[in-house]
Amino acid sequence: MYKILIITLLVLAIASLASALFVMFNTNINRKEMARALSFRVGFSMLLFGLLFLGAYMGWIVPHGLYPVTT
Repeated sequence: MYKILIITLLVLAIASLASALFVMFNTNINRKEMARALSFRVGFSMLLFGLLFLGAYMGWIVPHGLYPVTT
C-alpha cells in the first residue's frame, strides 16, 4: 500500500508538470492556471519526499548505497 501511494504521488507530480507545460505552450497563456499547476506539483513533490523520509525513519523502506555491505 505504501509503494502504491508513493508511485501515485510521483505520477501526479509528473502529470501536473505536463499540465503546466501544456498551458505554457498554449498561444493565450493563462498565468493563474500555470501557477496553480506548478504549485500542485511542488505540493505533490514535498508530500512525496516527506513520505519517503517518514518511510525510511519508520523502517518501511530501507535505503541502500551503490555497494551494499556484505557480511
